[in-house]
Amino acid sequence: MLHAAASSAASPPANVPAFRVCGNYCGPGWCNGGWHSEWDADPNHCGPEYGPPELSAAGEASCEDSCCREHDICCAPGGTDLGATRGCNAGLARCLERCGEGDGRDDACEGLISLGMSAMHGTELCCS
Repeated sequence: MLHAAASSAASPPANVPAFRVCGNYCGPGWCNGGWHSEWDADPNHCGPEYGPPELSAAGEASCEDSCCREHDICCAPGGTDLGATRGCNAGLARCLERCGEGDGRDDACEGLISLGMSAMHGTELCCS
């Protein structure tokens, strides 16, 4: 079940390679249930009001989407200011490791997120 975000752009920004992985927050350029940038300075920023993560089949907040939501909030200062966002990607990886079978785990979603994060291995840059 996908909760509707406060506002949702119809398509991703032209200058950002964007795709929805899963939930309301997982995927580069996908934030708060729509095509939005993570970064506060962008006019199409997904905050400051962040909606809930997607619900799991059990009716609880999806663990993976909750991790992605925290990552997007962490990345909000964004841009090239690595001091402001240092640790966001590592925090996402640690959070995903804690997603257990009883936490509304979505293995397909987690696998896609992990694949994307491995492509960014060694970088502290946030997605968009």
